[in-house]
This record gives sequence, C-alpha cells and structure tokens, in this order.
Amino acid sequence: MNLLTTSKEKIEELNNRFFYIMENFIPKYINYLRDPKDNNNKSEITRINGVITNINSDAHVLQNQLQVAIDNNDKKLVQLNADIALLKQENKDMKSKVNELSSQTVTSEGLFDTELDWYKKQLLIILLLFIGIVYGIRLLTGLHMSWLQLAVPISLFIIMKWIYGFMFRG
Repeated sequence: MNLLTTSKEKIEELNNRFFYIMENFIPKYINYLRDPKDNNNKSEITRINGVITNINSDAHVLQNQLQVAIDNNDKKLVQLNADIALLKQENKDMKSKVNELSSQTVTSEGLFDTELDWYKKQLLIILLLFIGIVYGIRLLTGLHMSWLQLAVPISLFIIMKWIYGFMFRG
C-alpha cells in the first residue's frame, strides 16, 4: 500500500507541475512565434520544454518503478497460486482420508451393541445352566439314589466338562 500512496502522490505532483508550467505557455509561445529572435522568449520556451522533458522523464521513471512492482507482485502471485493449489490438493487428500477413516471405523455405539448381544447370550447360557442344575438336582434327589449311584452322573458331568474345556480352549 505504501507504493500505491507514494505513486499516487508522485502522479499528482507531476500533474501539478505540468499544469503549472502550461498555465502561461500559450501567451509565451505566441510571443515566441511573433519574435523568434528575442532571447527572453526563446529562453522561456526552452525552459518550458526542459521542464516538460523533466516531467516526462520523471513519469517514465515512475512507470518503470510501477512496472517492476507489478512484475514482482506477479511472481509472488504465481508462487501463492501454486501454494494454494498444493493446499487444495492436500485438503482433498485429507478429506478422502477422513471419509475412509469414518467408513472403516466402527462407532462406540456399534461396538457397544455387539458387546451387549454377547452379554445377553452369556446371561442366557448362565440362566439355562442354572435351570439345568436345579432340575438335575431335583431329578437326582427325586430318584432316591444311593451315594454310589449319584457319583456316576456327577463324574460323567465332570469328564464332559473337562473334554469340552479341552476342545474349545484353543
């Protein structure tokens, strides 16, 4: 912004210098045309032409400074556009990774649902085992068996439990 304000001030200064020098140019030029040999008129027109030449050279210098600033900004803009394009691509990649992660992960609610099902099955198994043990004890006691006769089904139960544990441990 500093370049803009200084450039604007220089342009206004050049305009003011030009209009100030051109303010009395027409009468002086007419006087010069009437008497071209008069040194006063000749020197005045030469001075005006010199000031206009200085104004033109200052305007060209300012134009070159502005062009250099524009070229520098263009180079910066190209680099910034490349950086923006790179960041946009990185943003797209990150979004796709987020979508992949969100589609691949199971939410805590989903994990809780499977655990809840597993707990329900375990409770059902425990309840069925408890009912089976109660009915088994009631059946065995209702048969009025001796201790030796009771030892046979209990030992069969223990052997079956041992075989089951051996098969499904891994």
